[in-house]
Amino acid sequence: MTIRPWAEFTTDLPDDAIENESGFIQWPGKGVSEALAEMLTRCGCEVRALLCLDFKGWELVFTAGRRKVRCRVTEIDKYLIGFYDPSWFAELFNRNHPDFVQLLKCVATELANDPRFHDVRWFAEDEVQTDAEGASFPVSE
Repeated sequence: MTIRPWAEFTTDLPDDAIENESGFIQWPGKGVSEALAEMLTRCGCEVRALLCLDFKGWELVFTAGRRKVRCRVTEIDKYLIGFYDPSWFAELFNRNHPDFVQLLKCVATELANDPRFHDVRWFAEDEVQTDAEGASFPVSE
């Protein structure tokens, strides 16, 4: 089984960056992060925090079952999201933990069914920001 916990996409959501002569007042991606938080809630997760990480983007902290998970949302050329948590990274990514697989499947379905998101491609960690084509779904046998 191949797990791809990173997704790249475009969106119709408006650019929500706010800048003045001194720099960013609000970094881009807050609206995408809020939409993703709604999707995670529909997937049965409890979103606990939406954190601005300045130039690194936004981070959602949520629980999936009994596990704390994080999702980073950043805009480079397109939007890029990645799911991780260092405390259980090895267990889930190396062992294809069924709870994590189910979470990715649910988020992928939510993104695919939301008309505001387009060209969603899923990547393994070593494929992110390369010339890899990506996959249409995060899990493959």
